[in-house]
Amino acid sequence: MKINGKILFLGSTLLLFIAILISFLVPKISGTFKDSSVKKPSVKTVEIQVKMVSPSIESSGIVDPEEKVEVYFKVPGRIEKVYVEEGDHASKGKLLASLEKFQLEQEKKRFEANLDSSMAQVRLAEEKYEKARKQVEARYIEVRKHSELVNKYKEEYEKSKKTYEAKETVFKEGGISSEEANSARVEMIARMTAYENGKRDYEIVSIGMRDDDIKTAGFKVPTTDSGKLAILMDLNTKIEKAEVEVARASYRSNESLLNSAKQNLREADLYSPMEGLVIKKYKTRGDVISGSSVQGQAVVLVAKLETIYAVFNVSEKDSVKVKKGLEVDISIDVLPEVKYKGVVSKIQPYIEEKTHTLQVSAKVENKGNKLKPGMFLRTRTYAGEKMPMFEIPRSGFTETGDKQGFVFVIKEKRAYKVAVEVSETRGESILISSGLQEGDQLVVEGVSRLKEGIEVDVLKSEGSEQNQSVGQ
Repeated sequence: MKINGKILFLGSTLLLFIAILISFLVPKISGTFKDSSVKKPSVKTVEIQVKMVSPSIESSGIVDPEEKVEVYFKVPGRIEKVYVEEGDHASKGKLLASLEKFQLEQEKKRFEANLDSSMAQVRLAEEKYEKARKQVEARYIEVRKHSELVNKYKEEYEKSKKTYEAKETVFKEGGISSEEANSARVEMIARMTAYENGKRDYEIVSIGMRDDDIKTAGFKVPTTDSGKLAILMDLNTKIEKAEVEVARASYRSNESLLNSAKQNLREADLYSPMEGLVIKKYKTRGDVISGSSVQGQAVVLVAKLETIYAVFNVSEKDSVKVKKGLEVDISIDVLPEVKYKGVVSKIQPYIEEKTHTLQVSAKVENKGNKLKPGMFLRTRTYAGEKMPMFEIPRSGFTETGDKQGFVFVIKEKRAYKVAVEVSETRGESILISSGLQEGDQLVVEGVSRLKEGIEVDVLKSEGSEQNQSVGQ
């Protein structure tokens, strides 16, 4: 029993020693194994540098022609033929379409006949007017002739009266016979009758040709015969003159109608008003153009494509930064290999109430006519003075909120998280306005394996030349 107790005591002591030894050695062995099995994460970095960058506004929009015209007929009718198709080139003055012309030609002939008839009426009225003027001149001469005759009759009457009175005195004294005295009396009566008849005839032929007629018409009586005759001609040919004016007015009316018919006939052919491309065909043969309104009755749409507008909207917030003359970078999704430059040339003068956006148009040279109306495009408008920023690859940035995020920089082979503020995003690059320092080694590959302060294996520092600028 004593031997067994000693053995038990020695065994217990040995087991305790072994347990203590194991507890001491296992962590060491475990740590050694662990240290030998875990590798440091590998990363790639770029050295960042300050760049002077113009702030920009990103947007999207469509291609719109600089100049486009919906071409339509100005006269009603049925389309006889359309000579172009969509995509055809249209030179200025090229025939695009024609209307049926039979009715228009008949209308033109009818007005030509009416014009000939009215011209004959004008000639007839003018001849009547000239004849009436000559008749007035003849009457004027006749009036003067009657006036002279009246004076002659008056002189003869007065002479015969004096002769009669003288013979009457001699007869009373017995110097002549009664037959001779009666003969003188008969001569006097005859001369008096001629004088009275002459006065009555003069009064009749002088109606409308008297000085009083000139005064009644509101004119001053001229002192010369030619002046009197000119006024009397106008006064006594008013009806004939009015007939001439009516005939001439009828002629002008028919002439206007004929010119309108000729113009309608000319406008039955539709020509291109400018050099361009037919980008839309609305009408075809047999379609009817009504005369009520031209709205919606365009035949084709012709557009100039050598220069186009990139039309896009910017937010109300950014609208205050936009002004004419700003440069715009333009990219087209379907033409990724081609980059375009534009200049802001038109700015809508008001903000859209529903969208709170401002429409902007940038003029772009369309080399090769690759840009087609309606194409989707993306724009970047450079607004404001250049300012210092850090441009980093998107791969090195982790977003945490609006305009907020973090990056990892390497210092003494350890990774450290740095909070940064984003100014804007440009494709695969991000512009950082604060949080970094020039010369920082920014991790661009292997970011997902990093933790704060972890030691890393930097495979290769790519340098700042890897960080290419995408903007101004």
